[in-house]
Amino acid sequence: MNKIFLDANILIDILKLRNKEGIEYKEAIKLLNSSNIYMSVLSIHIAYYVLKIKPKSKLSNGINDFCNAINTLPLSEDITSQAMVIGYKDFEDTLQYITAIDSECDLFLTRDIKDFTNLKKVFSNKIKIVSSLSE
Repeated sequence: MNKIFLDANILIDILKLRNKEGIEYKEAIKLLNSSNIYMSVLSIHIAYYVLKIKPKSKLSNGINDFCNAINTLPLSEDITSQAMVIGYKDFEDTLQYITAIDSECDLFLTRDIKDFTNLKKVFSNKIKIVSSLSE
């Protein structure tokens, strides 16, 4: 089974039900429970900030359910240091990408294919950058 890393924009899509396939949130959680899905803890902060989520709200509960269904990865000092050394134009993308590499993920699921394809050129790794799991 592939190890799939979710970029923050995918979490936001799921929480806001913006996915193209029209999968209901509860169905997505069932699928996640049977998969090998990973996400950086940084994505939780990003979702709260971008969506202006209030504690104990429906979206806050949704993030909690989501995080219980997947593998949440820490943002370490080592990952942060590596990202600073790389100096890529999008620091957050670099943090996400290094986290996926450190966790030996096979697929990186994002809507931001261009930036992550450029980041892939900086690193020697086998992660496949995709915008859909059907690719």
